[in-house]
Amino acid sequence: MKRLKHVILLVFCFLCLSSCNQANGAEVQEYIKKKHGIDVLVTDWSPINENNGGNTYHTVQEKNNKYLKFRVKVQGLLYSYPVGDEYQYGKKTYEEYKKFKPTLEEMKKLGYVESETENALQYILDSKDPDEGKPTNELLLTLQMSNEIDFSQLDSVELDRLYALFQLIQKNNKKITELEIKDQNGESLGGPFKNVQKIITKEELLQTMKSTMSDAINKY
Repeated sequence: MKRLKHVILLVFCFLCLSSCNQANGAEVQEYIKKKHGIDVLVTDWSPINENNGGNTYHTVQEKNNKYLKFRVKVQGLLYSYPVGDEYQYGKKTYEEYKKFKPTLEEMKKLGYVESETENALQYILDSKDPDEGKPTNELLLTLQMSNEIDFSQLDSVELDRLYALFQLIQKNNKKITELEIKDQNGESLGGPFKNVQKIITKEELLQTMKSTMSDAINKY
């Protein structure tokens, strides 16, 4: 009997949480529609942070356009409501993506394609803690390898094409400061690479590759 009460309580809590999320999601959608005139979907729910009065961020994207993505700040412990958003950063990132499309086509020739799960370009926060981080004008580029990486040729073929990739980034978009590369299955190879605008030699890049991809290399 006691166990049954616990089960009923858990189900009740789950239903309450689902109901709150649905109501909160509707408020977020209405807030963005009224403020920016676009329809959005909530793609990521962040847990309520009890340490700062319930302030947290949910991630939204424009309906039928996953490339326009940004965070919405919500506030409140028992019932959260939207109080701000990062639409302008999401919009600027989307504009950068459209300008960068021809370069992404060039990157395909090197064996790098857009990730199936992440947007190619995302704006970077100034803190690892998402609740504390503020948006910046710097961008993260996420790519996926079209074929399996050949670790036996890490210091030759793989180094050459990564070096060419760095050069394309440096030539075509100065706002990209970080690079994450996933394998052909969409699994991260480590990283991300930092300071990608810094001009370095192939030898220096090789050392950075070995450090950034150390876990993947050790598995190989």
